[in-house]
Amino acid sequence: MLGVALPLVVTLGVSMGSVSLPPLGVARSLLAAAGLPLGATPPLTPSGEAILWSVRLPRVLLAGLVGGGLAVVGAALQSLFRNPMADAGLLGVGPGAALGAVLAVHLGWAHQVFLALPLCAFAGAMAAVIAVYLLAHAGGRPSLHGLLLTGLAVAALAAAGTSVLLVATEEFRVR
Repeated sequence: MLGVALPLVVTLGVSMGSVSLPPLGVARSLLAAAGLPLGATPPLTPSGEAILWSVRLPRVLLAGLVGGGLAVVGAALQSLFRNPMADAGLLGVGPGAALGAVLAVHLGWAHQVFLALPLCAFAGAMAAVIAVYLLAHAGGRPSLHGLLLTGLAVAALAAAGTSVLLVATEEFRVR
């Protein structure tokens, strides 16, 4: 079922946008690139081919890779905590990323430096995970429950730090 749905979703995802590309033309162009031409006429116009190969297909493929990576990480966390409801919030990843992003806005880096916001969010997420790891290993080999409680404590601290920064930031003050 997934083997049938994936090519259809990729074809539809690539064909939708501000410039309409016909799904059949997209499918024919993709098959022609794979060595399976389905006719003598070119499937898309030259500008359509440029849009397909330079803009839309890389975005759709990157979205698929990111989604696959998130699925692998989610499965790893669920198997680590032996809980089908486990997510990255248990290790403080989300609140740490939020704290890093809000810190970038609060310090003015988000408006001055290109990619400062996502880089600070990534750094905040990594700092939270490293803090959970170091705190959980402080007394020797950690238990699963100790790792879980440490992650929740770091998540709560990061969420509190985010709230403090939001209250202190000028843009969010009530006038």
